[in-house]
Amino acid sequence: MIPHVRNKRYLIGKSEAGGKKVGKIIYAALTSLDGFIADDNGNFDWAQPGEDLHTFINTLELKNGTMILGRAMYEVLSVWEDLPDIDSQPEYIKEYQSAWKRTRKIVISTSLREASTSNTGIIRHLNRAGIEEIKKNEPENIGIGGASVASQVLAMGLIDEIYRFIFPIMVGSGKPWLTSVKPVRLEKIESGEFDDGVVMIRYEVGQTGLYT
Repeated sequence: MIPHVRNKRYLIGKSEAGGKKVGKIIYAALTSLDGFIADDNGNFDWAQPGEDLHTFINTLELKNGTMILGRAMYEVLSVWEDLPDIDSQPEYIKEYQSAWKRTRKIVISTSLREASTSNTGIIRHLNRAGIEEIKKNEPENIGIGGASVASQVLAMGLIDEIYRFIFPIMVGSGKPWLTSVKPVRLEKIESGEFDDGVVMIRYEVGQTGLYT
């Protein structure tokens, strides 16, 4: 990746008063140029990361202590629990599976009866107090998976950073990567380009977050 970092002060971890380390809440999404994570048929095979992008995503995932996932995203990612022929896979694939297994996973779902993966819990409803409690007790970062969950957490003003990976394709319509009911202030703090023309933009969400 060819990187550009605007302000390195944002690369430093956060801490509370008294020096207790707390993780950041981070949403990362693979999107089309026109802002979708899947087309109208739910297809997202156009967003397959190459080795360099996958390796970069691994570095993000390895910093997560917890992932908060919507049910649909959880079901997509659960394949990593028992990936076929893992011993024959390249190292960056093995690394991602290792990150998936070590990370605590919390699925937001009213209908999922039980988790099919290890180190996984289910919460029926998403609320601010619950997210704040998770963050309070998590010294590592917290990854958000799923556009609906991310949009809700953004509306709560609790997302710290957003990574958008833009693939050079337009799908016309489909599932938006993020929605907001109000304007949100963002500051670009890093950007870069990967093989195959994928562009990454990293934003910090301002402390005040939403504004009127």
